[in-house]
Amino acid sequence: MESAALQHLPMNKMFATSGFHLFCVSDSTSNEDVDELNEFGGRQELTVPIFNSSMRKIPRSDSGTAVLMTWVDEIRAQFALEPNQVREIKGMVMLARNMETEPLKLHLLTHAAICRSENKYASNNSQSSSVKEVVDVAMNQLSKHVEIPADTKNVLRMIARDECANPTRSSYADVGIAVWARCKAEANMHDLTEMLSKTKSETALKKAAKAAGNKILQQFRDDIMTTIVVDESGKKETQNLEKATHALCKKYVKGGSGGTLHQFRFAMIRRFMRESECEEQGPVLKRRKTNNGGRQAQDEAFWGRFDKCLKEKIDDYGQNMKVGKWKEYFCETVQADWERFGKPSNTLLPALPIAANSNGTTTGRAPLAEVPNNAHSVPRVSGVEDGLANHDDEYTQF
Repeated sequence: MESAALQHLPMNKMFATSGFHLFCVSDSTSNEDVDELNEFGGRQELTVPIFNSSMRKIPRSDSGTAVLMTWVDEIRAQFALEPNQVREIKGMVMLARNMETEPLKLHLLTHAAICRSENKYASNNSQSSSVKEVVDVAMNQLSKHVEIPADTKNVLRMIARDECANPTRSSYADVGIAVWARCKAEANMHDLTEMLSKTKSETALKKAAKAAGNKILQQFRDDIMTTIVVDESGKKETQNLEKATHALCKKYVKGGSGGTLHQFRFAMIRRFMRESECEEQGPVLKRRKTNNGGRQAQDEAFWGRFDKCLKEKIDDYGQNMKVGKWKEYFCETVQADWERFGKPSNTLLPALPIAANSNGTTTGRAPLAEVPNNAHSVPRVSGVEDGLANHDDEYTQF
Protein backbone atom coordinates (compact mmCIF):
# COMPACT_ATOMS: atom_id res chain seq x y z
CA MET A 1 0.00 0.00 0.00
CA GLU A 2 2.73 2.42 0.94
CA SER A 3 4.56 1.78 -2.30
CA ALA A 4 1.40 2.37 -4.28
CA ALA A 5 0.75 5.59 -2.40
CA LEU A 6 4.27 6.86 -3.07
CA GLN A 7 3.66 6.57 -6.79
CA HIS A 8 0.96 9.23 -6.54
CA LEU A 9 2.88 11.66 -4.32
CA PRO A 10 4.72 14.72 -5.71
CA MET A 11 8.49 14.20 -5.97
CA ASN A 12 9.33 16.46 -2.99
CA LYS A 13 6.72 14.68 -0.77
CA MET A 14 8.10 11.29 -1.75
CA PHE A 15 11.61 12.30 -0.54
CA ALA A 16 10.13 13.38 2.80
CA THR A 17 8.14 10.18 3.17
CA SER A 18 11.16 8.05 2.40
CA GLY A 19 13.01 9.57 5.30
CA PHE A 20 16.03 10.45 3.08
CA HIS A 21 16.86 14.18 3.14
CA LEU A 22 20.26 14.53 1.43
CA PHE A 23 18.60 15.95 -1.70
CA CYS A 24 15.48 18.04 -2.00
CA VAL A 25 13.50 18.78 -5.17
CA SER A 26 11.48 21.99 -4.79
CA ASP A 27 7.82 22.46 -5.71
CA SER A 28 9.00 24.62 -8.62
CA THR A 29 10.48 21.60 -10.42
CA SER A 30 8.77 21.41 -13.81
CA ASN A 31 7.50 18.29 -15.53
CA GLU A 32 10.10 18.93 -18.25
CA ASP A 33 12.91 18.71 -15.67
CA VAL A 34 11.52 15.42 -14.37
CA ASP A 35 11.05 14.11 -17.90
CA GLU A 36 14.66 14.98 -18.69
CA LEU A 37 15.81 12.64 -15.95
CA ASN A 38 13.89 9.82 -17.64
CA GLU A 39 15.38 10.44 -21.09
CA PHE A 40 18.30 8.20 -22.05
CA GLY A 41 19.13 9.31 -25.57
CA GLY A 42 15.88 7.84 -26.85
CA ARG A 43 17.02 4.30 -26.04
CA GLN A 44 15.24 3.52 -22.76
CA GLU A 45 13.28 5.20 -19.99
CA LEU A 46 14.46 5.03 -16.41
CA THR A 47 11.87 3.89 -13.91
CA VAL A 48 11.93 5.99 -10.75
CA PRO A 49 12.92 3.57 -7.96
CA ILE A 50 10.20 2.81 -5.35
CA PHE A 51 11.37 2.08 -1.81
CA ASN A 52 10.04 1.76 1.74
CA SER A 53 13.27 2.23 3.69
CA SER A 54 16.49 3.93 2.64
CA MET A 55 18.93 2.06 4.87
CA ARG A 56 20.13 -1.56 4.89
CA LYS A 57 20.73 -3.64 7.98
CA ILE A 58 23.66 -5.38 6.29
CA PRO A 59 26.19 -3.48 4.09
CA ARG A 60 25.96 -4.16 0.39
CA SER A 61 28.07 -7.05 -0.82
CA ASP A 62 31.03 -6.64 -3.13
CA SER A 63 29.08 -8.24 -5.97
CA GLY A 64 26.20 -5.82 -5.40
CA THR A 65 28.62 -2.92 -5.40
CA ALA A 66 30.16 -4.20 -8.66
CA VAL A 67 26.70 -4.28 -10.24
CA LEU A 68 26.15 -0.65 -9.22
CA MET A 69 29.54 0.32 -10.63
CA THR A 70 28.55 -1.23 -13.95
CA TRP A 71 25.27 0.66 -13.81
CA VAL A 72 27.17 3.94 -13.33
CA ASP A 73 29.24 3.17 -16.44
CA GLU A 74 26.01 2.57 -18.37
CA ILE A 75 24.49 5.94 -17.50
CA ARG A 76 27.73 7.79 -18.27
CA ALA A 77 26.97 8.28 -21.96
CA GLN A 78 23.30 9.03 -21.33
CA PHE A 79 24.18 11.97 -19.07
CA ALA A 80 27.34 12.97 -20.99
CA LEU A 81 29.40 12.69 -17.82
CA GLU A 82 33.03 13.70 -17.66
CA PRO A 83 35.56 11.13 -16.32
CA ASN A 84 35.97 13.00 -13.03
CA GLN A 85 32.18 13.04 -12.60
CA VAL A 86 31.99 9.27 -13.12
CA ARG A 87 34.68 8.79 -10.48
CA GLU A 88 32.72 11.03 -8.13
CA ILE A 89 29.51 9.01 -8.55
CA LYS A 90 31.35 5.74 -8.06
CA GLY A 91 32.82 7.19 -4.90
CA MET A 92 29.28 7.82 -3.66
CA VAL A 93 28.45 4.16 -4.30
CA MET A 94 31.40 3.10 -2.15
CA LEU A 95 30.46 5.47 0.67
CA ALA A 96 26.78 4.44 0.67
CA ARG A 97 27.22 0.69 1.18
CA ASN A 98 24.54 0.77 3.92
CA MET A 99 21.98 2.48 1.69
CA GLU A 100 19.35 0.55 -0.21
CA THR A 101 20.04 0.22 -3.91
CA GLU A 102 16.85 1.85 -5.22
CA PRO A 103 16.98 5.12 -3.25
CA LEU A 104 20.73 5.28 -3.89
CA LYS A 105 20.15 5.01 -7.63
CA LEU A 106 17.57 7.77 -7.43
CA HIS A 107 20.00 10.18 -5.82
CA LEU A 108 22.82 9.13 -8.12
CA LEU A 109 20.56 9.86 -11.10
CA THR A 110 19.75 13.25 -9.61
CA HIS A 111 23.44 14.00 -9.20
CA ALA A 112 24.13 12.83 -12.77
CA ALA A 113 21.42 15.16 -14.06
CA ILE A 114 22.97 18.07 -12.16
CA CYS A 115 26.35 17.22 -13.67
CA ARG A 116 24.82 17.21 -17.17
CA SER A 117 23.32 20.66 -16.59
CA GLU A 118 26.65 21.98 -15.34
CA ASN A 119 28.41 20.57 -18.38
CA LYS A 120 25.91 22.22 -20.73
CA TYR A 121 26.34 25.54 -18.97
CA ALA A 122 30.12 25.31 -19.11
CA SER A 123 30.01 24.44 -22.82
CA ASN A 124 27.68 27.32 -23.67
CA ASN A 125 29.73 29.71 -21.61
CA SER A 126 32.92 28.54 -23.33
CA GLN A 127 31.38 29.05 -26.77
CA SER A 128 30.19 32.51 -25.77
CA SER A 129 33.70 33.34 -24.59
CA SER A 130 35.16 32.14 -27.89
CA VAL A 131 32.75 34.27 -29.89
CA LYS A 132 33.53 37.24 -27.68
CA GLU A 133 37.26 36.74 -28.22
CA VAL A 134 36.79 36.67 -32.00
CA VAL A 135 34.67 39.81 -31.90
CA ASP A 136 37.18 41.55 -29.63
CA VAL A 137 40.06 40.70 -31.98
CA ALA A 138 38.09 41.91 -35.00
CA MET A 139 37.14 45.16 -33.29
CA ASN A 140 40.74 45.66 -32.19
CA GLN A 141 41.96 45.24 -35.76
CA LEU A 142 39.32 47.65 -37.02
CA SER A 143 40.36 50.21 -34.44
CA LYS A 144 43.97 49.92 -35.65
CA HIS A 145 43.04 50.21 -39.34
CA VAL A 146 43.27 53.68 -40.81
CA GLU A 147 41.83 54.22 -44.26
CA ILE A 148 44.07 56.36 -46.46
CA PRO A 149 41.90 58.87 -48.41
CA ALA A 150 41.93 58.61 -52.20
CA ASP A 151 43.39 62.12 -52.55
CA THR A 152 46.26 61.18 -50.26
CA LYS A 153 46.94 58.01 -52.26
CA ASN A 154 47.19 60.15 -55.39
CA VAL A 155 49.69 62.41 -53.61
CA LEU A 156 51.79 59.39 -52.61
CA ARG A 157 51.83 58.07 -56.17
CA MET A 158 52.78 61.51 -57.53
CA ILE A 159 55.67 61.83 -55.09
CA ALA A 160 56.76 58.23 -55.79
CA ARG A 161 56.84 58.85 -59.54
CA ASP A 162 58.87 62.01 -59.07
CA GLU A 163 61.35 60.21 -56.81
CA CYS A 164 61.76 57.35 -59.29
CA ALA A 165 62.60 59.83 -62.06
CA ASN A 166 65.10 61.82 -59.97
CA PRO A 167 68.15 61.83 -62.31
CA THR A 168 70.64 62.23 -59.46
CA ARG A 169 69.36 59.34 -57.37
CA SER A 170 72.24 57.23 -56.07
CA SER A 171 70.08 54.31 -54.93
CA TYR A 172 66.65 53.07 -55.99
CA ALA A 173 66.30 50.80 -52.97
CA ASP A 174 65.38 53.80 -50.83
CA VAL A 175 62.63 55.23 -53.04
CA GLY A 176 59.99 54.27 -50.46
CA ILE A 177 61.99 55.99 -47.72
CA ALA A 178 62.34 59.07 -49.90
CA VAL A 179 58.58 59.18 -50.47
CA TRP A 180 57.98 59.11 -46.71
CA ALA A 181 60.56 61.86 -46.17
CA ARG A 182 58.82 64.01 -48.78
CA CYS A 183 55.47 63.44 -47.06
CA LYS A 184 56.84 64.89 -43.84
CA ALA A 185 58.72 67.73 -45.52
CA GLU A 186 55.76 68.71 -47.72
CA ALA A 187 53.00 68.02 -45.20
CA ASN A 188 51.49 71.51 -45.43
CA MET A 189 51.57 71.46 -49.21
CA HIS A 190 49.68 68.17 -49.43
CA ASP A 191 47.37 68.57 -46.39
CA LEU A 192 49.06 65.77 -44.46
CA THR A 193 49.55 67.66 -41.21
CA GLU A 194 46.50 66.20 -39.47
CA MET A 195 47.42 62.62 -40.38
CA LEU A 196 50.97 63.13 -39.16
CA SER A 197 49.72 64.48 -35.82
CA LYS A 198 48.19 61.13 -34.78
CA THR A 199 50.24 58.03 -34.13
CA LYS A 200 47.90 55.53 -35.82
CA SER A 201 47.33 57.60 -38.95
CA GLU A 202 51.04 58.49 -39.14
CA THR A 203 51.98 54.80 -39.02
CA ALA A 204 49.42 53.99 -41.72
CA LEU A 205 50.66 56.84 -43.90
CA LYS A 206 54.28 55.72 -43.54
CA LYS A 207 53.36 52.19 -44.58
CA ALA A 208 51.34 53.46 -47.55
CA ALA A 209 54.16 55.80 -48.63
CA LYS A 210 56.73 53.01 -48.74
CA ALA A 211 54.30 50.68 -50.51
CA ALA A 212 53.57 53.34 -53.13
CA GLY A 213 57.28 53.86 -53.69
CA ASN A 214 57.93 50.16 -54.25
CA LYS A 215 54.94 49.71 -56.55
CA ILE A 216 55.71 52.75 -58.71
CA LEU A 217 59.35 51.65 -58.93
CA GLN A 218 58.27 48.38 -60.53
CA GLN A 219 56.13 50.26 -63.05
CA PHE A 220 59.04 52.61 -63.72
CA ARG A 221 61.29 49.71 -64.64
CA ASP A 222 58.67 48.20 -66.97
CA ASP A 223 57.95 51.53 -68.66
CA ILE A 224 61.64 52.05 -69.40
CA MET A 225 61.96 48.49 -70.69
CA THR A 226 59.12 48.98 -73.17
CA THR A 227 61.07 51.80 -74.84
CA ILE A 228 63.83 49.44 -76.01
CA VAL A 229 62.20 46.02 -76.54
CA VAL A 230 59.63 44.72 -78.98
CA ASP A 231 56.60 43.18 -77.27
CA GLU A 232 55.20 39.76 -78.17
CA SER A 233 52.65 41.24 -80.57
CA GLY A 234 55.33 43.21 -82.37
CA LYS A 235 53.02 46.21 -82.63
CA LYS A 236 54.78 48.49 -80.17
CA GLU A 237 57.85 50.21 -81.58
CA THR A 238 60.97 51.17 -79.71
CA GLN A 239 61.75 54.83 -78.98
CA ASN A 240 64.92 56.81 -79.32
CA LEU A 241 66.39 58.39 -76.21
CA GLU A 242 64.75 61.78 -76.73
CA LYS A 243 61.24 60.40 -77.28
CA ALA A 244 61.58 57.92 -74.42
CA THR A 245 62.82 60.57 -72.01
CA HIS A 246 60.08 63.00 -73.03
CA ALA A 247 57.35 60.37 -72.53
CA LEU A 248 58.77 59.12 -69.23
CA CYS A 249 59.18 62.63 -67.84
CA LYS A 250 55.59 63.52 -68.76
CA LYS A 251 54.42 60.52 -66.72
CA TYR A 252 56.86 60.56 -63.81
CA VAL A 253 58.43 64.00 -63.30
CA LYS A 254 56.46 66.53 -61.28
CA GLY A 255 55.52 69.22 -63.78
CA GLY A 256 56.09 66.86 -66.70
CA SER A 257 59.30 68.40 -68.08
CA GLY A 258 62.72 66.84 -68.35
CA GLY A 259 66.24 67.97 -69.10
CA THR A 260 69.77 66.92 -69.83
CA LEU A 261 70.31 64.93 -66.67
CA HIS A 262 67.11 62.97 -67.29
CA GLN A 263 68.38 61.93 -70.72
CA PHE A 264 71.71 60.88 -69.25
CA ARG A 265 70.04 58.84 -66.51
CA PHE A 266 67.60 57.11 -68.88
CA ALA A 267 70.45 56.41 -71.30
CA MET A 268 72.33 54.75 -68.45
CA ILE A 269 69.34 52.63 -67.38
CA ARG A 270 68.56 51.64 -70.98
CA ARG A 271 72.18 50.57 -71.47
CA PHE A 272 72.10 48.47 -68.30
CA MET A 273 68.88 46.83 -69.47
CA ARG A 274 70.32 46.04 -72.90
CA GLU A 275 73.39 44.45 -71.38
CA SER A 276 71.80 42.49 -68.52
CA GLU A 277 68.08 42.08 -69.21
CA CYS A 278 67.72 41.69 -72.96
CA GLU A 279 68.86 39.42 -75.75
CA GLU A 280 69.31 40.01 -79.47
CA GLN A 281 66.72 38.45 -81.75
CA GLY A 282 67.76 39.59 -85.20
CA PRO A 283 67.45 43.35 -85.50
CA VAL A 284 65.39 43.73 -82.33
CA LEU A 285 65.84 43.32 -78.59
CA LYS A 286 63.59 41.13 -76.48
CA ARG A 287 63.39 40.71 -72.77
CA ARG A 288 65.46 37.76 -71.61
CA LYS A 289 63.53 34.81 -70.18
CA THR A 290 64.50 32.33 -67.49
CA ASN A 291 64.53 28.57 -67.99
CA ASN A 292 61.08 28.24 -66.44
CA GLY A 293 59.60 30.78 -68.82
CA GLY A 294 59.40 33.66 -66.36
CA ARG A 295 61.30 36.89 -66.21
CA GLN A 296 64.97 36.72 -65.44
CA ALA A 297 64.54 38.38 -62.07
CA GLN A 298 62.04 40.19 -59.94
CA ASP A 299 61.85 43.96 -60.14
CA GLU A 300 63.47 44.37 -56.75
CA ALA A 301 66.40 42.24 -57.89
CA PHE A 302 66.80 44.38 -61.02
CA TRP A 303 67.06 47.61 -59.08
CA GLY A 304 69.39 45.95 -56.62
CA ARG A 305 71.75 45.05 -59.46
CA PHE A 306 71.46 48.50 -60.97
CA ASP A 307 72.19 50.12 -57.60
CA LYS A 308 75.33 48.00 -57.37
CA CYS A 309 76.42 49.10 -60.85
CA LEU A 310 75.70 52.74 -60.03
CA LYS A 311 77.63 52.58 -56.76
CA GLU A 312 80.66 51.10 -58.50
CA LYS A 313 80.67 53.97 -60.98
CA ILE A 314 80.20 56.63 -58.29
CA ASP A 315 83.10 55.11 -56.34
CA ASP A 316 85.23 55.11 -59.51
CA TYR A 317 84.09 58.33 -61.22
CA GLY A 318 83.26 60.49 -58.20
CA GLN A 319 80.17 62.40 -57.12
CA ASN A 320 80.36 65.20 -59.70
CA MET A 321 78.68 64.17 -62.95
CA LYS A 322 80.04 67.16 -64.89
CA VAL A 323 83.69 66.21 -64.89
CA GLY A 324 86.18 63.48 -65.72
CA LYS A 325 85.11 59.92 -66.35
CA TRP A 326 81.40 60.70 -66.04
CA LYS A 327 81.56 62.84 -69.20
CA GLU A 328 83.27 60.05 -71.10
CA TYR A 329 80.81 57.45 -69.85
CA PHE A 330 77.75 59.55 -70.71
CA CYS A 331 79.09 60.34 -74.16
CA GLU A 332 79.82 56.69 -74.89
CA THR A 333 76.43 55.58 -73.54
CA VAL A 334 74.41 58.19 -75.44
CA GLN A 335 76.27 57.51 -78.71
CA ALA A 336 75.53 53.79 -78.41
CA ASP A 337 71.87 54.57 -77.74
CA TRP A 338 71.64 56.86 -80.75
CA GLU A 339 73.22 54.25 -83.00
CA ARG A 340 70.80 51.59 -81.79
CA PHE A 341 67.51 53.48 -81.53
CA GLY A 342 67.97 56.62 -83.64
CA LYS A 343 69.24 60.15 -83.25
CA PRO A 344 67.24 62.90 -81.56
CA SER A 345 65.35 65.64 -83.34
CA ASN A 346 66.02 68.04 -80.44
CA THR A 347 62.44 69.30 -80.73
CA LEU A 348 61.09 67.58 -77.63
CA LEU A 349 64.01 68.13 -75.25
CA PRO A 350 67.14 70.28 -75.07
CA ALA A 351 70.01 69.07 -77.22
CA LEU A 352 72.55 67.10 -75.27
CA PRO A 353 76.03 68.68 -74.92
CA ILE A 354 77.64 66.12 -77.19
CA ALA A 355 79.42 67.30 -80.34
CA ALA A 356 78.35 65.87 -83.69
CA ASN A 357 79.17 66.54 -87.33
CA SER A 358 77.40 65.91 -90.62
CA ASN A 359 78.76 62.38 -90.80
CA GLY A 360 77.26 61.46 -87.46
CA THR A 361 78.25 61.51 -83.86
CA THR A 362 81.93 61.88 -83.17
CA THR A 363 83.96 60.75 -80.22
CA GLY A 364 84.61 64.35 -79.31
CA ARG A 365 82.34 66.04 -76.77
CA ALA A 366 82.10 69.47 -75.26
CA PRO A 367 82.56 69.70 -71.50
CA LEU A 368 79.23 70.24 -69.82
CA ALA A 369 80.39 73.40 -68.10
CA GLU A 370 81.49 74.94 -71.42
CA VAL A 371 78.33 74.34 -73.44
CA PRO A 372 76.51 77.69 -73.86
CA ASN A 373 72.80 77.99 -73.14
CA ASN A 374 72.10 78.51 -76.85
CA ALA A 375 73.98 75.38 -77.86
CA HIS A 376 71.19 74.39 -80.21
CA SER A 377 69.25 76.36 -82.78
CA VAL A 378 66.69 73.70 -83.69
CA PRO A 379 63.09 74.80 -82.95
CA ARG A 380 61.54 72.92 -80.00
CA VAL A 381 58.03 72.36 -78.80
CA SER A 382 56.55 74.94 -76.49
CA GLY A 383 57.90 74.83 -72.96
CA VAL A 384 61.22 73.15 -73.80
CA GLU A 385 64.12 75.21 -72.48
CA ASP A 386 67.82 74.66 -72.43
CA GLY A 387 68.72 71.64 -70.35
CA LEU A 388 71.86 73.19 -68.94
CA ALA A 389 70.03 76.33 -67.90
CA ASN A 390 67.58 74.19 -65.97
CA HIS A 391 70.02 71.77 -64.40
CA ASP A 392 73.49 73.31 -64.32
CA ASP A 393 73.21 74.18 -60.64
CA GLU A 394 70.41 71.85 -59.57
CA TYR A 395 71.81 68.55 -60.81
CA THR A 396 75.56 68.29 -60.53
CA GLN A 397 76.05 65.96 -57.57
CA PHE A 398 74.72 62.57 -56.53
